[in-house]
Amino acid sequence: MATGCLDYFPDALAEVARVSVVGNRQHNLGPLVWDKSKSTDEADALLRHLAERGKLDTDGTRHSAKVAWRALALLQREIDAAESATLAERVGGVVRVTRDFGGFWAKGTTCTIESVRANGVRVLNEGRTGLLYRGEYEVLA
Repeated sequence: MATGCLDYFPDALAEVARVSVVGNRQHNLGPLVWDKSKSTDEADALLRHLAERGKLDTDGTRHSAKVAWRALALLQREIDAAESATLAERVGGVVRVTRDFGGFWAKGTTCTIESVRANGVRVLNEGRTGLLYRGEYEVLA
């Protein structure tokens, strides 16, 4: 990722990250997190910001940076949807926890996929259910 993206566009990606921080302050209290339920109109918002490219938005960030943020969000939603469709075929399959949450959810623990959600999978382990988000598990079977 560094060679093929970060090294190409370091300043542009810093601006996109700034858009994330400013947007988080506006829409969320607490740690930096993308609440995907707050705005789902990526394509429309992207075009609205594209029409204002070269200018600053009222929050002080560049409209062009918001175009890039919305394009990345649109792409991520497409990837998430494709992964959810693939995982939906694997309900009853097995995942391995890739982060250490301790106890029933320690790193390396294997769990059965109970259901698939847009942001991850609900899993079952020794009679307990939990939600693992993308990046916190790997599909084994």
